[in-house]
Amino acid sequence: MTYSYSGWFDQMQNPEDHLLKFVRDKNGAIQYSKLTNSPRLHGAYFNFDSMAGIRYTVDVSMPANERITISALADGEPFELSKKYKVAINSYRGNGGGGHLTAGAHIPKEELPDRIISSTEKDLRYFMMKWIEKKKVVTPVAFGNWQVVPGDWWRAAKQRDYQLLYGSQRLN
Repeated sequence: MTYSYSGWFDQMQNPEDHLLKFVRDKNGAIQYSKLTNSPRLHGAYFNFDSMAGIRYTVDVSMPANERITISALADGEPFELSKKYKVAINSYRGNGGGGHLTAGAHIPKEELPDRIISSTEKDLRYFMMKWIEKKKVVTPVAFGNWQVVPGDWWRAAKQRDYQLLYGSQRLN
């Protein structure tokens, strides 16, 4: 989690700072892509993970290794940092994709296969496709199991960063 949010959110010092972690030059100016002429994010969007099954807070005013606080499991049971939990992840992540397990959790790549409890021949997209075909209509709903704080800081920064990324497009 810490690894994901360290690549996603910058550490905010005040409400005027950026929420997103943009690539900057040696003078601190945001770098723009030559291809798209848009600000470059530190990490690829598909490596910005959030987690289900737990309730947690991301404090963007804190350093990357101190910003996550897990308050409980999703069912309200206490979360115990010293306890081992089984975690479901997709094959990309499980094989070391994005660096979350290798660089983030410091698990050597050659040890990753030994940590797999079970797997399927089909990937997550296949199961999602089958589920959507069965449901016919899917209405996504946010779990609401995590939040970013300080609230007034990230809300203001979200608006500014959205305008920086998308210009005049409207943010709902």
